[in-house]
Amino acid sequence: MRALNHRNVVSIYGFYEDDPKCFYFALELMKGGELLDRIVQKVCIVFFHRDASRMVYRKVYSDRRPQ
Repeated sequence: MRALNHRNVVSIYGFYEDDPKCFYFALELMKGGELLDRIVQKVCIVFFHRDASRMVYRKVYSDRRPQ
């Protein structure tokens, strides 16, 4: 994920695990308001974590195939 660089993906600069249930992330600044407000304003498709992971995996590895 560190090598992922795309204008539509927020960069993760670092993270810290306080305990097994609490994580802190240092993310790239996103201008334009709160993420929750943008989610509420738009119609969203909710994915389960396993489905989203599968889509990301397919996209990342399909981009790396030799042409």
